[in-house]
Amino acid sequence: MKTRHKILILGLMALFLAVATVYGAMTNSATEITQHPNFITSGSAYMNPVYKFCAEVQDILEGTQAIPAMKPTVTIYGASTTLTIAESGNVIVVDGNDEGAGNVILNLPEASTAIGVFYTVADVNVTAGDDVYIKAAAGDTIDGGTAGQYLASKSDTAGQTVTLLAIDDTRWIIWAVDGTWEADAAPD
Repeated sequence: MKTRHKILILGLMALFLAVATVYGAMTNSATEITQHPNFITSGSAYMNPVYKFCAEVQDILEGTQAIPAMKPTVTIYGASTTLTIAESGNVIVVDGNDEGAGNVILNLPEASTAIGVFYTVADVNVTAGDDVYIKAAAGDTIDGGTAGQYLASKSDTAGQTVTLLAIDDTRWIIWAVDGTWEADAAPD
């Protein structure tokens, strides 16, 4: 990390510490400080969450603590379902059909209610006839295709992935793709 970035972060830490110190000085007693919901006690001393945050940032800068990683949630589906907006950012893994042989259909929410929502879908099944179909809502398109059309993974090769992003009221775009995904009018 560049020196000026370290200086800026250390300056921000000092500002946070100064605010915390002033807040502590404005309270009437040590009891109020330790009983205030924004403070936690550590032995006889009090410790503000700002102090804890600053200590963690310092550890990251010194290289003694790793930067916390953001990991997506992985959801495994073995049956057709409608994806929810709350699942945005998830990796949706389709590994066969739990209900027997056949396709798994993932229905997308309406793009108009999902602008900015994205899903990564992985087809990890290699069984012939167990294909993955992603269906746009009526009136919506996937990557400029026909409204309400499907995007299908039918190659029976594990590891086919696609990331879809809702960009406006009627369009989902393919943000990233690996393997063979094709537009399809209806499941086989």
